[in-house]
Amino acid sequence: MKNILLFLYLLSQTGVAASFTGREYNTWYNKDGVRYDMTQTADSRPVLISISQPGTPHANMVISWAVAGQCPHAQPLVVDEHILNVAWQCSNIGDDKYEHFMIDDARQVNAIVERLQAQFTVIIQGDIKVWASNYNLPEYGSGPRLF
Repeated sequence: MKNILLFLYLLSQTGVAASFTGREYNTWYNKDGVRYDMTQTADSRPVLISISQPGTPHANMVISWAVAGQCPHAQPLVVDEHILNVAWQCSNIGDDKYEHFMIDDARQVNAIVERLQAQFTVIIQGDIKVWASNYNLPEYGSGPRLF
């Protein structure tokens, strides 16, 4: 009986934690021509991905995250072991750095989109996994907030 009560207590706390953070990782959303996803870094910090106009000649992508540390000089973006041509912006707030990578080369963005459509996992910076999960059938909306 104690084991059952302990199990129910732990199960209820998992739901509370998920409700408190308000984040659902690895679920794609679509609204107004933009696909959104949230995944996480290897140390469980959120990563927000948005792809505007996927599959078109005007496709672009933004990837944002916050990690501990100070902003370095311009940082390359590595996707599936390829260094991409991106615009990079970083801001320091407290002990964290907030990095944003903007990809405006539609060919590069659409290559990523094609991998996701084929249900392949995309790897960013060598350890951030972007799961294809429901990419082809996204939920409606703009997804969870980054912070």
